[in-house]
Amino acid sequence: MTLLLNWFRCDFNPTEIELSVRSMPTVEAAVALRKTDASYANTYMWVSRRPSQSQVALVFVDGRNPAGTQRRKINLLNTPSIAKRVIRSSLIAHFRTRQLLVEEESHGAAISAFGPGTTVGKWVRIRTGIQAKPDRPFFDGPVGVIFQWNTKREIEGSLADSDLASIAVGLSCMLNLEGHPVQLSQNVLDCDGRLLGTVKDISNDDCRVKLRRGGEATVPRRFLRLTPNSTTVSRVEQLMAPQSAIRPVWNQTQRAALTLGKDNRRNANVLRDRLDGVRTFLGGPTPTFLVIPLVGITGQTLTIQLEPAKVESEGVA
Repeated sequence: MTLLLNWFRCDFNPTEIELSVRSMPTVEAAVALRKTDASYANTYMWVSRRPSQSQVALVFVDGRNPAGTQRRKINLLNTPSIAKRVIRSSLIAHFRTRQLLVEEESHGAAISAFGPGTTVGKWVRIRTGIQAKPDRPFFDGPVGVIFQWNTKREIEGSLADSDLASIAVGLSCMLNLEGHPVQLSQNVLDCDGRLLGTVKDISNDDCRVKLRRGGEATVPRRFLRLTPNSTTVSRVEQLMAPQSAIRPVWNQTQRAALTLGKDNRRNANVLRDRLDGVRTFLGGPTPTFLVIPLVGITGQTLTIQLEPAKVESEGVA
């Protein structure tokens, strides 16, 4: 039996590239530099442990060439850990040129990219897209990318909306300053664009928030958005249709995730449809490969084969 995997092979042209590298005396020194110097925050820490000596270096996988570094030729076939980070940086740059919403995820080397999406009712937007995670699942095999179909719900509007504010107490919220200057403590400002805490109560123009890092803070309502978790979405659905048993956001989310078909019945071909959705999102209805430039490296490209990997299986007894 042939199984299809949502892993797609990547090929570099050429396989040897030049990247900026800064040698470090120890792992601890490299970690400290990444914490104290923002220009090194997105570097990859490469550690080579040889019998005679160990080497530590910070590698600029996004093609930057800052002062104080050296250019070093790296064969990506022999360094899969660096190759995965180069793929990730190149995909981020590629998706952003397409004006997509790109979220860099903290675990592993995963990213998510979403299209414009559709609005359900007044407050909810559902986006569809992909999650990409460079990986090498086969021992001594090539590096590739695991692509998964992805959906994302967003609550449109801030807590300045009186209807959203009416259901906000007890729900988690995000800080969204959108570049506006505001006098808030640094531990609150550090949460811009992320989960801030739980709404405790609401006054005229402000909210009192219990911070997830401890303590409380008073934040203007216009800078707070509800997080789109299941509890919040359920309350928003009740706000949209308080007397209805129909759950419009849940239903639309399941259809966007391809779990349900257009007839609102369970989709028996959900895995195949998600795979087709990934390929369409990347390059159109019938793509065979996707070629993108390596970020920050002129004239060198990355080719992603858009045919899924096939594995022969004897089946389950």
